[in-house]
Amino acid sequence: RRRHEPVLRADALRLSQRGGLVIMLRQPAQRLISAFLDNFHAWGLTRHSNRTYMKQVAPTVDLWARFPGVAHCMTKMLSG
Repeated sequence: RRRHEPVLRADALRLSQRGGLVIMLRQPAQRLISAFLDNFHAWGLTRHSNRTYMKQVAPTVDLWARFPGVAHCMTKMLSG
């Protein structure tokens, strides 16, 4: 699975001049719901994070959005 990696400024300029740079953003709430339903994934949480524990203490999207490490996920993805 490919990780989100920020585009460096020099690369962004080169790619945009060639017409090869695209960014797709979603509403943060929609991203959180999707991540919650897809096994609690979030930028900054490791592949080995204890998802069983997360599911016990944050059984709803609202609680999971407040789980340590989940907040500001889109900002973390964009800034690397």
